[in-house]
Amino acid sequence: MMVRQGKKDLADFLRGRIERSPERAISFYEYMKYCLYHPEWGYYMDGRPKLGKSGDFYTSASIGSLMGKRWRNGSVLFRGRSKGVTR
Repeated sequence: MMVRQGKKDLADFLRGRIERSPERAISFYEYMKYCLYHPEWGYYMDGRPKLGKSGDFYTSASIGSLMGKRWRNGSVLFRGRSKGVTR
């Protein structure tokens, strides 16, 4: 598996934090903080778009009324089965 250099740098950074800590561990909070917000390698710090067609994912705000229409049409699974809305 090929790993982008930035990802390898982040992994090396995290490994170093773990090895230097007295418990030889870091908290989940610290791990996520660096993965998301490290100034050089954090997911949200690289300047690429995160939402929408050119980003990594859509949110209901990104797709406008589509989510509401899907709910109205009963296409969304709820508690393991499809539920339609009656009028």
